Amino acid sequence: MSTSKIRRVGPNLLFALLSTLGVSAHAQTIGFTDGFEIANWENTEILATDQVVSDGFTDMFQSDLDGAAQSAEFTYNVSLPGGGVSNRTADFTITLANDAEITFDWEFTGMHAWWQAFAEFRIIVNDEVIESPVDLTTTSGGYFFNGFDQQVNVKAGDKFGFRIGGQNFDSTSTLNGKLIVSNFRVVKEGESDADQDGLPDIWEIKYGLSNDDDGSIDIKNGPNGDPDNDGLNNLGELQSETDPTSADTDSDGLSDKVEDGGGTFVNASKTGTSPINPDSDNDGLLDGVENPLLDFVDADQTGTSPHIADTDGDGVNDGIEVSVGRNPTEAESTGTRDGIVANFDDAGEKYTEEALRGAPVGSLVAANAESDGAYYQLLQTIGNLGNFISFESEEDYTGWQNFSFTMDFLASEVAADGWGINFLSTADNGDSGVVQNIGNEENAIVDNSFGVGFKTFQSTEASITWDGIDVSGRLPFSLPTDSWASLSIDVDRDSETNIALVDVTMYNDRNRQGVAENIYTDFEIKEMDLQDFRVQVMGRTGGASMNLGIDNLVLLVDGGSSAKPLEIIAVSTEVEAGGQTQAVTITWNSKEGRTYSILASDDLSEGNLDLWEELDDGFSAAAGETTTSFTEIGVPLETKQRFYVVLIP
Repeated sequence: MSTSKIRRVGPNLLFALLSTLGVSAHAQTIGFTDGFEIANWENTEILATDQVVSDGFTDMFQSDLDGAAQSAEFTYNVSLPGGGVSNRTADFTITLANDAEITFDWEFTGMHAWWQAFAEFRIIVNDEVIESPVDLTTTSGGYFFNGFDQQVNVKAGDKFGFRIGGQNFDSTSTLNGKLIVSNFRVVKEGESDADQDGLPDIWEIKYGLSNDDDGSIDIKNGPNGDPDNDGLNNLGELQSETDPTSADTDSDGLSDKVEDGGGTFVNASKTGTSPINPDSDNDGLLDGVENPLLDFVDADQTGTSPHIADTDGDGVNDGIEVSVGRNPTEAESTGTRDGIVANFDDAGEKYTEEALRGAPVGSLVAANAESDGAYYQLLQTIGNLGNFISFESEEDYTGWQNFSFTMDFLASEVAADGWGINFLSTADNGDSGVVQNIGNEENAIVDNSFGVGFKTFQSTEASITWDGIDVSGRLPFSLPTDSWASLSIDVDRDSETNIALVDVTMYNDRNRQGVAENIYTDFEIKEMDLQDFRVQVMGRTGGASMNLGIDNLVLLVDGGSSAKPLEIIAVSTEVEAGGQTQAVTITWNSKEGRTYSILASDDLSEGNLDLWEELDDGFSAAAGETTTSFTEIGVPLETKQRFYVVLIP
């Protein structure tokens, strides 16, 4: 093996080329040969975006094994005196002489310290990023990323190459990384077809076909061959970018032959779907179960179009409708239901979502075995996220007296940083749209708004905020993980003094069920003059990350301009059989979807409701009605007075 040094620029970044594999005996370019030798590559200095003079260096080496260099090893080593390393990258490029298709495998490994460390590997053409296999991804300690059959199409004269580097905010100010590019293959336009059958050698080799046989020896090797018996010959598979050895390349239940990619469903033999995308309309259903010429039956025969995410146009995509048992071909009303801010299935307010720190924004997730329907993925294990979902409200809560808020959540792989829930003043923040917080999202601080924050980095702690200030300090709590749990925020406010008492509770099951942990009880906020409001949830990841799904956001408000006060409007009695007892029926104004607690006492002097008898703590409002009645039986006939209270629990 011979080694020749090519170029050195600056003091602290290293680039090396290492040969590891042999060479094909055929005409196509395989490896860093035939014009792709390292001597033809260029390397830049290692620079941060605001640097003019580099504080690092680059170096390139070429290593030949049996006269070939089929794999390349790109390494860097940046070491600075303490205080972290701002983002630095170096480019390694070559100018193409021909139009070409370049395919390669890669591994990216290294160590960028621990605190808020990131690594990036990008593919560039003419100094522009066209793909980001590692998109400034969070790392902590050693990291490893890899990919196979990465493919890039370039034109003659294009400058093609790799950009690698990273950053950290650690006291250990070093970046060490290695990018190994292997199985490097180049098909130039008009070249590399040894048997002249119209199938590039590199394509035939990739799929185990002979590039020395045009089909005259074994038909399966030629353009008319069909080794997977899907009805699409090899030339058609090449043009469709499908696998000639798999009848259903994308595993969606349709053969490559019928997925013509035309965008129009004609019939089951010409579906117009993509043969390399299992869900052409991204609605959560495989193309193979969507056939608009059939009736809806179940999840295996949906009757929907594979080209329309919401076939019936009712505002809920087909995958979610199927997951909750609805017919996705018949539009159904999805109007809001009382109290439901969002359940992400078929009810809730309109919302706006936004990513204010980095992509991607949150996303809807179809129902699965663990969920009770679709839900919203606010955070995932990607660093530097700042995701918001902000809800509208059709109610006017001005003059409210108390409210109860509940949210189910699913947290997993929790490292950082947390989330916050805000009740935004509509007078200051409008009726819709995302509102930027002050500081970090997990602090839940917004001017002229009330909020509760849940920090998850290093420790789990909650805080209460009002009008842009943390008014509570942090209190620890136990965060349920890896299964659905819930949290509640309850506020009682004196409408004259605006003194509010806040309870914050965490539960290890959905909908305020399971074991409860009281984080705050009767925490007092003076002068909470919040009037009409709406809900916003926001979350953040930084150097570390977490998964957070949310669901079933419910807000019940008493008082307010658009709400009638809760009151008992009728009481009636009826003597029961035997003549010794009576049944007492009370009726109150109610809202569908709510549950109520009913208390009773013979003595009004028992002012503490904890001393009253609880008749029912989960009585559901009458469906489709504006009033609800409850009957207490067995009340002694001699009872001369009895008092009742109806509460929203």
